[in-house]
Formats: sequence, C-alpha cells, structure tokens
Amino acid sequence: GKEYARKDANWTEVTGGGGEAQPPVAFNLQLSAGVQLSDGTNNIFQIILDEATLDTANGHDGSGYVVQKTGIYNLSYKINAYRSVNLEQAIAYLEVNSEFVSNTRFLNPSTAKTDGLAPSGTWVGTLNKGDVVTLSAIVSSSSAPTGAPIDITGGNYTTLSGQMVSSITEGEVKEKEAVVVSAKLATNQTVTANIFELIKLNDVEHDDNSYYDTATGRFNPKVKGYYQVNYTVQSTAGSPGTTSLSRIVKN
Repeated sequence: GKEYARKDANWTEVTGGGGEAQPPVAFNLQLSAGVQLSDGTNNIFQIILDEATLDTANGHDGSGYVVQKTGIYNLSYKINAYRSVNLEQAIAYLEVNSEFVSNTRFLNPSTAKTDGLAPSGTWVGTLNKGDVVTLSAIVSSSSAPTGAPIDITGGNYTTLSGQMVSSITEGEVKEKEAVVVSAKLATNQTVTANIFELIKLNDVEHDDNSYYDTATGRFNPKVKGYYQVNYTVQSTAGSPGTTSLSRIVKN
C-alpha cells in the first residue's frame, strides 16, 4: 500500500506499494445548533448539517456531503431527539441522491414514554463522484401534547461521518484492496433474557474475501492490520423498564 506524510497542506507519497497514490478522504458533519421538527409519523425532514469538523476533500455543501472521488465508503450517522414527555419514536435515514440506503428506528413501546431517543447506524457501499449524501429524520409522540415540536440536539449528538476505504478509477480498485465486510439480519432474531447470545448476521452485503461466516456469525480476517468495526442493534420488549445490552467479542 501507500503511506503519506503531511507537509505544507500537500500530501507527499512515501515509498512502497503499487498503484496510484491517493490522499485519504474523510469527513465529519454535524448540526451546529439544535432545531425543532414537527411531530408526526409521516413527516420526513432533512437535517441540515451546517458544520464540518473534518472535510479532507472539501465535499461539504452546507447541508450534506458531495462525493469528490468514486470509491468504497464507510459511513456512520446518528441523531438525538428530545422531548420532555411522550416521545415514542425516532427514525434516522441515510440518503444518497435522495434515496434511502439505510435507516435506524428507535421505538419506545412502554406506557411511560422516554424523553430522549438516539438512533444511529452505519453503511458500507460504493459512492460515485457527485453523489450527494444527506441525513433525514422522522420523530413522533403518542399522546398530549400531540403536535408540539420535538427537539433535535445539535453539536456532536447529530452527525454524519465517513471515510473512503478504497478508491475506484475506471471501474477498478487502483490501490491495495481494502478488507470490507458488511452484514445484517435478514429477519428478526429472538434472544433469551438475561444472557449474552450470539447474533448471526445472515444477509451479507459486502465480503469480497469471504471472511465472514453466516453459519457461525464470525468475521475471521486473514490480513493483519487495524480494523474499524461498527455495529447497530435494535431491540424491542413488551414490558416497561427493559434494558438491552450488546457487545463485540474478539476471539
């Protein structure tokens, strides 16, 4: 692969590896100050991410991110919804060119509704130069004061971030191939209360190297290196006060 050194705002290639040298592409966008969204299950609102705390390729357009280089990207997103009483659900939508590619829904089915919900998610896929990545949300309550605005918290509570893990030029990966795995549950999985139970992600979206085993639910990489691992678990329970815990286990 390639290594890079930063000097006077320019990227300088350091020896080694084949392929075309590419500077890293990474960004982090956030809502600079809180906003209020209308209550309602049919109201989808774009979150205007007006602040970029990181933007190596200058893709921030004031509200979302415009892809500057075609490649495979790892994106993460989250929102924080707040209301003093009766907040029932919050859904975060990741969109590419106004089409939903990923969403995470947090639902509070209990009688005593929570005052805050913070759905978050990740997505790995190919983005083309010129694609526009945005974040939208639905928030709703179940009872009085129905129709009152619901707050979306600003700062690092509502963000969209991403990094290019491998560039693509003329239809081919020009740098050393990245190890990219993305998998999800095809259907709901029922787990036993009060024990940690393995979740077997049986719907593989990306796994060019066949490192993920759907039968065991294990990712077994054959290439040594630093790995970024993201996961999202959504759980529901019928009784109030139920708590869910999740963890990543190595070996």
